[in-house]
Amino acid sequence: MAPAAAERDASAAVKVEMGDAGALCRNKAALLTRYLGSPSVKQLDEIGSPESRELIAGAREINDSIGQGAISAGECQRVDEALRLVSAAAALAGAKPVDAGEQRMKYVERARQFDAYVQAVSLTSPSAWPQEIRRRFAAAELKSAEAAKLAEEGRFPQADDAIESAYREMLEIVRALNDGKMVVHELVFKSPEEEYRYEKEKNRSYEMLLQIAAGESGTSEELRAHISRMIALNNERRRAADRFSLRGDPADAIKELESASRELAKTLRLTGVMVWE
Repeated sequence: MAPAAAERDASAAVKVEMGDAGALCRNKAALLTRYLGSPSVKQLDEIGSPESRELIAGAREINDSIGQGAISAGECQRVDEALRLVSAAAALAGAKPVDAGEQRMKYVERARQFDAYVQAVSLTSPSAWPQEIRRRFAAAELKSAEAAKLAEEGRFPQADDAIESAYREMLEIVRALNDGKMVVHELVFKSPEEEYRYEKEKNRSYEMLLQIAAGESGTSEELRAHISRMIALNNERRRAADRFSLRGDPADAIKELESASRELAKTLRLTGVMVWE
């Protein structure tokens, strides 16, 4: 190849490389603008930690200084810096920015799980619990109430943290009650119909706990299949109990539900959730 031709080819290659780099920089700048305008980053900017807000402010300042046309090499480096600031702000919040709707769904699901455990343990006799367990239970409920207030205000990152704390405390309470071999004291009902309503509520609570356990990431496929079979069987038995009740035979209805709930309790114990029959 002639020297002149080689020089032209080399010059063209340099221009292509510079063109590719310019396009990459413009894409990065567009990405930065999208990040800064996203609901999740706006939420970090509004209710995040002071450190997170400072980092976001720095990224916005860089973004505002970048021109709309061609981006120089120096500006490209500043875009990279701004992207790092946004990532650092998200890391300080404990996770990458997530959609507000996803945060709300996460809170609602964990709150539902917490309420299911509260309902289940409340079927025992709280007055018979050790004083320390009663104190921890009250603290967990207060934390849950705090989470609900934060959720009402739309502060779902904080609500998620609060409900997660309450949920983990409730798990420890369940384990402590089981380790202490707590038992359900005999309950006195005003009528067979009242006892039937109690047994039906308990049965539904156990079923809800099983549905939660089936959705946990550590549950095996085999156990999930077993849970599905038990829930289907339980629904049949609950309908049978309803038929007994409608025929004016609450004693048989209660007996059917008690038997069904015992089977659910056995399955729950397979998942590591300790409940009382």
